[in-house]
Amino acid sequence: MNYSELLGFVIATFALIASPGPTTIALAGSGAAYSFRASCNFLFGTITSAAVVSVFVATGLLALLLTIPYATPILLMISSIIMVYIAYKIGTAAQPKIGLGHSQPPGFTTGLLINLSNPKAYVSFATPLAAYELISDAPIFSTVVELIVALIMLTITNTLWLILGNQLKNVFHNPIVGRRINVGFGLLMIASLLGVFLGLTSGN
Repeated sequence: MNYSELLGFVIATFALIASPGPTTIALAGSGAAYSFRASCNFLFGTITSAAVVSVFVATGLLALLLTIPYATPILLMISSIIMVYIAYKIGTAAQPKIGLGHSQPPGFTTGLLINLSNPKAYVSFATPLAAYELISDAPIFSTVVELIVALIMLTITNTLWLILGNQLKNVFHNPIVGRRINVGFGLLMIASLLGVFLGLTSGN
Protein backbone atom coordinates (compact mmCIF):
# COMPACT_ATOMS: atom_id res chain seq x y z
CA MET A 1 0.00 0.00 0.00
CA ASN A 2 1.34 3.41 -1.02
CA TYR A 3 0.29 5.59 1.91
CA SER A 4 1.28 8.88 0.29
CA GLU A 5 -0.98 7.95 -2.64
CA LEU A 6 -3.71 7.00 -0.17
CA LEU A 7 -3.49 10.41 1.51
CA GLY A 8 -3.67 12.20 -1.84
CA PHE A 9 -6.60 10.01 -2.90
CA VAL A 10 -8.52 10.72 0.31
CA ILE A 11 -7.98 14.49 0.03
CA ALA A 12 -8.93 14.61 -3.66
CA THR A 13 -11.97 12.39 -3.21
CA PHE A 14 -13.18 14.31 -0.16
CA ALA A 15 -12.88 17.62 -2.02
CA LEU A 16 -15.04 16.26 -4.83
CA ILE A 17 -17.74 14.33 -2.98
CA ALA A 18 -18.12 16.67 0.01
CA SER A 19 -18.29 19.89 -1.99
CA PRO A 20 -21.73 21.47 -2.57
CA GLY A 21 -23.52 19.95 -5.53
CA PRO A 22 -27.04 18.91 -6.54
CA THR A 23 -27.06 15.79 -4.34
CA THR A 24 -25.47 17.26 -1.21
CA ILE A 25 -27.64 20.38 -1.36
CA ALA A 26 -30.72 18.21 -1.92
CA LEU A 27 -29.85 16.20 1.21
CA ALA A 28 -29.40 19.33 3.30
CA GLY A 29 -32.61 20.76 1.88
CA SER A 30 -34.53 17.58 2.64
CA GLY A 31 -33.22 17.60 6.20
CA ALA A 32 -34.28 21.22 6.63
CA ALA A 33 -37.67 20.79 4.96
CA TYR A 34 -38.62 17.49 6.61
CA SER A 35 -36.35 15.77 9.16
CA PHE A 36 -33.39 13.42 9.37
CA ARG A 37 -35.58 10.38 9.97
CA ALA A 38 -38.05 11.26 7.21
CA SER A 39 -35.16 11.72 4.75
CA CYS A 40 -33.30 8.48 5.56
CA ASN A 41 -34.75 6.61 2.57
CA PHE A 42 -33.60 9.46 0.32
CA LEU A 43 -30.13 9.25 1.92
CA PHE A 44 -29.94 5.48 1.38
CA GLY A 45 -30.97 6.00 -2.23
CA THR A 46 -28.13 8.47 -2.84
CA ILE A 47 -25.60 6.08 -1.29
CA THR A 48 -26.88 3.13 -3.33
CA SER A 49 -26.81 5.10 -6.56
CA ALA A 50 -23.28 6.34 -5.76
CA ALA A 51 -22.19 2.70 -5.43
CA VAL A 52 -23.71 1.93 -8.83
CA VAL A 53 -22.02 4.99 -10.37
CA SER A 54 -18.66 3.94 -8.94
CA VAL A 55 -19.00 0.50 -10.55
CA PHE A 56 -19.98 2.10 -13.87
CA VAL A 57 -16.88 4.28 -13.76
CA ALA A 58 -14.45 1.59 -12.55
CA THR A 59 -15.52 -1.06 -15.05
CA GLY A 60 -15.64 1.24 -18.07
CA LEU A 61 -19.40 0.86 -18.50
CA LEU A 62 -19.80 4.63 -18.37
CA ALA A 63 -17.40 5.14 -21.29
CA LEU A 64 -19.31 2.47 -23.23
CA LEU A 65 -22.64 4.10 -22.42
CA LEU A 66 -21.47 7.51 -23.62
CA THR A 67 -20.58 6.08 -27.03
CA ILE A 68 -24.31 5.64 -27.66
CA PRO A 69 -25.64 8.51 -29.82
CA TYR A 70 -27.38 11.25 -27.81
CA ALA A 71 -26.62 9.45 -24.51
CA THR A 72 -25.08 12.56 -22.92
CA PRO A 73 -27.93 15.02 -23.67
CA ILE A 74 -30.51 12.42 -22.62
CA LEU A 75 -28.67 11.89 -19.34
CA LEU A 76 -28.54 15.64 -18.75
CA MET A 77 -32.24 16.01 -19.53
CA ILE A 78 -33.16 13.27 -17.04
CA SER A 79 -30.85 14.87 -14.48
CA SER A 80 -32.53 18.25 -14.95
CA ILE A 81 -36.05 16.84 -14.53
CA ILE A 82 -35.16 14.94 -11.34
CA MET A 83 -33.29 17.83 -9.74
CA VAL A 84 -35.96 20.40 -10.57
CA TYR A 85 -38.55 18.00 -9.12
CA ILE A 86 -36.57 17.65 -5.86
CA ALA A 87 -35.97 21.41 -5.71
CA TYR A 88 -39.74 21.95 -6.09
CA LYS A 89 -40.57 19.45 -3.32
CA ILE A 90 -38.07 21.03 -0.94
CA GLY A 91 -39.08 24.58 -1.80
CA THR A 92 -42.78 23.85 -1.27
CA ALA A 93 -42.44 21.54 1.74
CA ALA A 94 -45.10 22.03 4.40
CA GLN A 95 -44.27 23.98 7.54
CA PRO A 96 -45.82 22.56 10.73
CA LYS A 97 -47.50 25.85 11.72
CA ILE A 98 -48.61 26.80 8.23
CA GLY A 99 -49.76 23.51 6.76
CA LEU A 100 -48.99 24.45 3.20
CA GLY A 101 -47.19 22.50 0.46
CA HIS A 102 -46.25 18.87 0.06
CA SER A 103 -45.70 16.60 3.07
CA GLN A 104 -43.89 13.67 1.44
CA PRO A 105 -40.06 13.94 1.36
CA PRO A 106 -38.01 12.56 -1.55
CA GLY A 107 -37.78 8.79 -1.24
CA PHE A 108 -35.36 5.97 -2.04
CA THR A 109 -36.15 5.93 -5.77
CA THR A 110 -35.55 9.66 -6.08
CA GLY A 111 -32.23 9.26 -4.26
CA LEU A 112 -31.34 6.39 -6.55
CA LEU A 113 -32.04 8.43 -9.67
CA ILE A 114 -30.36 11.66 -8.59
CA ASN A 115 -26.80 10.29 -8.70
CA LEU A 116 -27.37 8.03 -11.70
CA SER A 117 -28.24 11.11 -13.72
CA ASN A 118 -25.87 13.57 -12.00
CA PRO A 119 -22.70 14.33 -14.02
CA LYS A 120 -20.90 15.52 -10.86
CA ALA A 121 -21.31 12.06 -9.31
CA TYR A 122 -19.43 10.43 -12.20
CA VAL A 123 -16.67 13.04 -12.12
CA SER A 124 -16.31 12.62 -8.35
CA PHE A 125 -15.35 8.98 -8.86
CA ALA A 126 -13.66 9.09 -12.25
CA THR A 127 -11.12 11.82 -11.44
CA PRO A 128 -9.45 10.28 -8.34
CA LEU A 129 -9.66 6.74 -9.73
CA ALA A 130 -7.74 7.85 -12.82
CA ALA A 131 -5.20 9.92 -10.89
CA TYR A 132 -4.18 7.52 -8.10
CA GLU A 133 -3.06 3.90 -7.78
CA LEU A 134 -2.79 2.73 -4.18
CA ILE A 135 -1.28 -0.70 -4.94
CA SER A 136 0.93 -0.54 -8.01
CA ASP A 137 1.41 -4.29 -8.49
CA ALA A 138 -2.30 -5.15 -8.10
CA PRO A 139 -4.34 -2.62 -10.13
CA ILE A 140 -7.68 -4.43 -9.79
CA PHE A 141 -7.36 -4.80 -6.03
CA SER A 142 -6.19 -1.19 -5.86
CA THR A 143 -9.36 -0.05 -7.64
CA VAL A 144 -11.54 -2.10 -5.25
CA VAL A 145 -9.83 -0.52 -2.23
CA GLU A 146 -10.24 2.96 -3.74
CA LEU A 147 -13.94 2.37 -4.34
CA ILE A 148 -14.48 1.14 -0.78
CA VAL A 149 -12.66 4.16 0.67
CA ALA A 150 -14.57 6.56 -1.59
CA LEU A 151 -17.96 5.04 -0.72
CA ILE A 152 -17.22 5.15 3.01
CA MET A 153 -16.33 8.82 2.67
CA LEU A 154 -19.44 9.50 0.60
CA THR A 155 -21.67 7.77 3.16
CA ILE A 156 -20.21 9.92 5.94
CA THR A 157 -20.35 13.22 4.03
CA ASN A 158 -23.87 12.66 2.67
CA THR A 159 -25.07 11.86 6.18
CA LEU A 160 -23.40 15.01 7.52
CA TRP A 161 -25.08 17.16 4.87
CA LEU A 162 -28.46 15.71 5.89
CA ILE A 163 -27.67 16.35 9.56
CA LEU A 164 -26.69 19.94 8.72
CA GLY A 165 -30.05 20.57 7.09
CA ASN A 166 -31.88 18.93 9.97
CA GLN A 167 -30.02 21.16 12.45
CA LEU A 168 -31.22 24.23 10.56
CA LYS A 169 -34.77 22.93 10.96
CA ASN A 170 -34.21 22.54 14.70
CA VAL A 171 -32.59 25.96 15.15
CA PHE A 172 -35.14 28.04 13.24
CA HIS A 173 -38.57 27.23 14.70
CA ASN A 174 -40.29 30.20 13.06
CA PRO A 175 -42.38 28.74 10.19
CA ILE A 176 -41.80 31.80 7.98
CA VAL A 177 -38.02 31.46 8.39
CA GLY A 178 -38.37 27.74 7.74
CA ARG A 179 -40.24 28.48 4.52
CA ARG A 180 -37.46 30.81 3.39
CA ILE A 181 -34.81 28.20 4.17
CA ASN A 182 -36.70 25.62 2.11
CA VAL A 183 -37.05 28.01 -0.84
CA GLY A 184 -33.37 28.92 -0.48
CA PHE A 185 -32.29 25.28 -0.70
CA GLY A 186 -34.53 24.78 -3.73
CA LEU A 187 -32.90 27.73 -5.47
CA LEU A 188 -29.43 26.48 -4.48
CA MET A 189 -30.22 23.15 -6.14
CA ILE A 190 -31.13 24.91 -9.37
CA ALA A 191 -27.97 27.02 -9.12
CA SER A 192 -25.80 23.95 -8.55
CA LEU A 193 -27.42 22.25 -11.53
CA LEU A 194 -26.61 25.25 -13.70
CA GLY A 195 -23.06 25.17 -12.36
CA VAL A 196 -22.67 21.55 -13.43
CA PHE A 197 -23.97 22.37 -16.93
CA LEU A 198 -21.65 25.36 -17.27
CA GLY A 199 -18.72 23.21 -16.17
CA LEU A 200 -19.55 20.58 -18.77
CA THR A 201 -20.02 23.21 -21.47
CA SER A 202 -16.70 24.92 -20.75
CA GLY A 203 -14.96 21.54 -20.78
CA ASN A 204 -16.17 20.76 -24.30
